[in-house]
Amino acid sequence: MRKFEKIIVTGGSGFIGSNFILQLLKTKTVKKVVNIDSLNYSTVNNYLSLPSNKKYSFINCNINNKESLSKAFKDFDYDVIFNFAAETHVDRSIDAPEIFWQTNVLGVLNIIELFRKKKRGNPLFIQIGTDEVYGSLKKGLKSFNESSALNPQNPYSASKASADIMLDAWSNTYNLNFIRVNCSNNFGPMQYEEKLIPSIIKRALNLEDINIYGDGKQIREWIYVEDCCKAIYKTAELGKIGENYNIGSGTEITNNMVAKEICVRLDKIFVNELNKINISSFQTFISHVNDRPGHDQRYSISSEKIKQRTGWAPKESFSSGINKTIEWYLNNTNWVKKLAK
Repeated sequence: MRKFEKIIVTGGSGFIGSNFILQLLKTKTVKKVVNIDSLNYSTVNNYLSLPSNKKYSFINCNINNKESLSKAFKDFDYDVIFNFAAETHVDRSIDAPEIFWQTNVLGVLNIIELFRKKKRGNPLFIQIGTDEVYGSLKKGLKSFNESSALNPQNPYSASKASADIMLDAWSNTYNLNFIRVNCSNNFGPMQYEEKLIPSIIKRALNLEDINIYGDGKQIREWIYVEDCCKAIYKTAELGKIGENYNIGSGTEITNNMVAKEICVRLDKIFVNELNKINISSFQTFISHVNDRPGHDQRYSISSEKIKQRTGWAPKESFSSGINKTIEWYLNNTNWVKKLAK
């Protein structure tokens, strides 16, 4: 088993990255964590939420800036890099694909080139990817596995697939120590409101329309963020160099069901308030809007490889995870208000 003391996390103020850093700071063997992040619209609140800790330091740096990134890497003799840095919202990628290509491909190139030229030690590089690189899976077919062909269907997933291919090629050419992971849809605390689950929670509590694309029958595989973070670290410890691992829960749910599940739980919490305003359920706010271009129908990945290699398995079900998520948002209203501001 590999042990890590000095860690760089690029994109560590993002949703999954910030939850991952919180986990690292609780890991006894870890002595130093450096978070490199550019702090955009969706990350600054998570940056402010990360605790003051003698193990932790932050560098404000965009991975697209070669000079600044080189300076950030220069004086830290790290054991491993976890790259979470990415533009991730599909809707935004449709409107502005060049931004996604700049960060998710050329930005990753900047990181791996610095990693490749590191002269000291024998560090490891972990690239955090997405299940969307496999494209849409037809209903009834078996889940994608690590040998499935890449078939991205939108600018975001195409940029992430390009990074995956680049890493494979660089590894083959330069003999890099790297491992890739492809994660299913994450949910949990500190997720920006443009994503489906926090958007549903926010809109329901504000008594606003809960907009669901198309017929809402699109299927996604959801994993609680803490489970995903543990899987990523397990892969770094026990994964085979040069290979990729899918990380998912095995739980597939339609977007309609996600909205309904959240509303049912909120109904129980706010039953008295709903009665006062004569509303039977938050579900009355669910509405369907025009579908977005290139909307994949189903994502589903097999996690058998990582389970067999590392012994990892998710602890939270969708039900228990969504309860924890709702509870977190209700207990952290100041975080939500800061985000809105």
